[in-house]
Amino acid sequence: MTAPSKCVRCGSLSVRDQKGTGRTVCYKTMPTMELPPELGVPTCGRCKELHLDRMDQKALAQQLRDTYMRSLRDRVCIALDVLRQHVSWRWLEIKLGISQGYVSRLRAKAGNPSPELVALLALLATDPSLLGELESFWAMPASSWRPSRRNPAPPSRRVRPPDSGAQRKLAEIRDRTDIVSVIGQYVKLLRCGADYFGACPFHEDQEASFHVSVSKQFYYCFACQRSGDAIRFLCDKENRTQADVVADLARRSGIVE
Repeated sequence: MTAPSKCVRCGSLSVRDQKGTGRTVCYKTMPTMELPPELGVPTCGRCKELHLDRMDQKALAQQLRDTYMRSLRDRVCIALDVLRQHVSWRWLEIKLGISQGYVSRLRAKAGNPSPELVALLALLATDPSLLGELESFWAMPASSWRPSRRNPAPPSRRVRPPDSGAQRKLAEIRDRTDIVSVIGQYVKLLRCGADYFGACPFHEDQEASFHVSVSKQFYYCFACQRSGDAIRFLCDKENRTQADVVADLARRSGIVE
């Protein structure tokens, strides 16, 4: 075992290579990119300062790049799954000037997306009304275009029914339902930042691939690509109809039928 070295921060003679979770570094666009749990990093046992400068810099640079690219690919998959509910991937390729088939490659994690493309897809997935803005942007001459705050409905290949009391009620049920509590009945979730991770309940998962977003009230498995909200989770996990699950959640939330 390598003898411990001195920490330049607290002066303690307790810096050793350590592995673990929850360690982050600022890298490129990510202010808190999480380091791989299996990566040994010289760490002070007293103040927990990371001493990345004491590592093999060439190997570290490659490790950070690989971790960054994995994160970009994962983020692209989440964004594309959301956007596919509104437009086709071919529509995205045309409007974003991407070669045909590239979006499918990204969804299969076969490409290396640029951070610029990842950021753009993330914004579109966060607010799909921007898809309408994008279509309008390319439809008008440059001399006529001005940034607008209007939010046109996103273009869609699916026929959407008009808003109704039933839809508003369904949205209210989703808003009042804590997806972490619902999924936590079946999955041991561990908090990581603002979100939660755990073993996917829909396949044999040893990598904690199941991600639950608190802000979006949405779950996604990076391995089997299952995704949805609390209603979809209960339908799939308990083999129940949506009407049955919605009625049950409405009662739990105190929403009058």
